[in-house]
Amino acid sequence: SLSWSIAIVKLRYTESNLSIIQLLPWQMLLASIFLFCICHFFERGQPITWSFTSIFLLLYISIIATAFSFWCLNEACKRLPTM
Repeated sequence: SLSWSIAIVKLRYTESNLSIIQLLPWQMLLASIFLFCICHFFERGQPITWSFTSIFLLLYISIIATAFSFWCLNEACKRLPTM
């Protein structure tokens, strides 16, 4: 929640030449690297079984659930007043 609040404050009070859509791939890349390192440390010895369902769920979670919701939240935070 600390990183979300920092992102919201930054987007609200700073001007940028880049839109949120342009910044999302970088945010997803950094989060993916961080999560890969954590998973590699905690999930040792567990084989990955790839199937159509697992690939579909991975794409849904990464594209729709995360990226789209991050974009929606930041657009709302830029436009709505603080409470």
